[in-house]
Amino acid sequence: MPEIAASVKRHTVLLVWADPCRGIRSVSRTVSGLLRDEPHNLATVEVDLPEALTGHSIVQTLASWTGMQRETVAVRGWPVVQQQLAGELPQVVVALDPVAAAAVDTWRKEDRLRAPLVGLTFGLRLDPAWARTAVDRLAVADEQMGEEAVSLGLPAECVVPAGIPVCGGFSSVSPDEKERLRGKFKLPLTGNVALVVTDGLESDELTGALFQLSLLPTDTTVMFDVARHDEAAQLLRRRAALYDVQARMFGKVEEAGELWAAADVVVARPQIYVEQRAVALRLPYIHLLPQGEEQREMARVYVERGVGRVVEHLSTLATQIELQLAPEALAQGRRRMARISRRVAAVDIARLVAQVGSQADQILNERYRPAVVEPATRATPLETIGGSVDPSQPVDPVALLADLEAAEAEANRQVTEHQREVDLWTRRAGLAEERGAADLLQQARRLVDRHRDAMHRALAELARLAEQRRSLERKASSRVEQEFRDLELEDALAALKRRMESDDE
Repeated sequence: MPEIAASVKRHTVLLVWADPCRGIRSVSRTVSGLLRDEPHNLATVEVDLPEALTGHSIVQTLASWTGMQRETVAVRGWPVVQQQLAGELPQVVVALDPVAAAAVDTWRKEDRLRAPLVGLTFGLRLDPAWARTAVDRLAVADEQMGEEAVSLGLPAECVVPAGIPVCGGFSSVSPDEKERLRGKFKLPLTGNVALVVTDGLESDELTGALFQLSLLPTDTTVMFDVARHDEAAQLLRRRAALYDVQARMFGKVEEAGELWAAADVVVARPQIYVEQRAVALRLPYIHLLPQGEEQREMARVYVERGVGRVVEHLSTLATQIELQLAPEALAQGRRRMARISRRVAAVDIARLVAQVGSQADQILNERYRPAVVEPATRATPLETIGGSVDPSQPVDPVALLADLEAAEAEANRQVTEHQREVDLWTRRAGLAEERGAADLLQQARRLVDRHRDAMHRALAELARLAEQRRSLERKASSRVEQEFRDLELEDALAALKRRMESDDE
């Protein structure tokens, strides 16, 4: 696999993508900025096809695109690219997904472009569609991913391990300064920090996650990133207190990279931008409720590599976080992440692109067709939510009652799920005992105990929530009674006034 060398020739770079997934645009911006700056000083043109072609059928995930839609990208995309280039043909093209690469293939076959093509990957999962493109170079995460690309049919000379690029706010932060960062943000210096990204979670899923997070050991601090999920912030402010759990929360803040780096593990739906940050900051990634083949594949790769876990059912979230935060598992996950993580990935990729541009003629002749500075004084961006209910704060009884109903429904669901698991593992323990399988019997009994304990905690939580509901209903009843008394008093006063006026006459 080729080394990345410094560039020697000035040229124009076209960066184009057809995948609307989050993470691509920020990386394109980062790489483009690096190409424009020293030492390259190159002109760049970025073309976001999903944004430019809004209203057409191409704004979909790669997994669902058909050959006809790929052709649509090539046909409809070229006028957009041509307009952005403004007559300046590029010396190198960068495709940020396989669909855009396939479109570039078409444009090159039609002699609209004559430039080498560099493909960029953004995670540990390699889309097999890259092997059906004519990329001249493909930047991948590491050697292991490079071997996978070769096994798919890409020539070894075209595959370049360069790391997973991430925007500057996260690549400029050291993952090894947790103590300093926790001190800066007034996070506990002992115990662990679990970062939960709420992006993509529905309100009932977030409520279920809150219940599970309340079961974590007391020395585990929970921190929520709600930067891409405005509704979650309001819901968390209300419902965190229901579980008597204190957490920290932040939104769109300049210190996001440092806050992520202060954590030990990240919990989120499988998403490209989360993956980029997790790898850059060496955070084991717990993939929460993956949906669809692409997300499941992303989660599978992390589990196989020993740098993450998958939560298929919310009832196992607390257990999976505890398992990942166990000292040996956490240390092993960090070591394996360190072998993948490259803080200079975006820099190396920019250098690769510049190098390809400087060697454009040579590469085209050999083409193959394969099958932060800290603010001086600024308040902490972290908002504390949950903990004990503050009686001085005004409470909306309607909203609180809705939150209580959602929490009770989740607790009931947890009881049912854990009872089902107790029954299942009890039967399996009996089977293991019949077969004389001592190890399996021990594991089954351990799981029976674990789910029974969790079920009892859920039952206790249900009882506590029921008491909160009764208290709220008593207050509501008292308020209604007082309102009727006020009406009756007003009515009696009005009647007295009318009688007095009648007597005066």
